[in-house]
Amino acid sequence: MEALEKKQVLLRTPDARLLDASLAKTRDLYTKAYEWDAKARDIGEITAATSMRQYMKSWITSWDLERLYGTTGEIVTESMPVDYVENADIERSDVRLDGDSDDE
Repeated sequence: MEALEKKQVLLRTPDARLLDASLAKTRDLYTKAYEWDAKARDIGEITAATSMRQYMKSWITSWDLERLYGTTGEIVTESMPVDYVENADIERSDVRLDGDSDDE
C-alpha cells in the first residue's frame, strides 16, 4: 500500500488544444457507436484539478442523458479520497457478491 502511494505518477493537466481534439474524436466515436448525432458541446471548465477521464466522462454522460432521456442535466462532480486499504471481505472466498455467506 505504501509503495502505491509513494510511486504515483501524476499526468499533466490537459490543455485546451488537447481537450478540443479529444472532444471532437470522442464525439465522432460516440456518434458512430450509437448511430445518433451527438450534439456539439463545449469542453467545460478547464481547471488544473480536472483529469482527462473526468472531462470525457462528463461529455459521454451528457450525451447519454440526451440520447436516452431527451434531456440534458447538470453534472456535478465531487472528489473522493484515495484509499489503498485492503478490504478483508473482498479477499474472503466464503462471501458472495450479494453479501451472503456460502455456508448458509
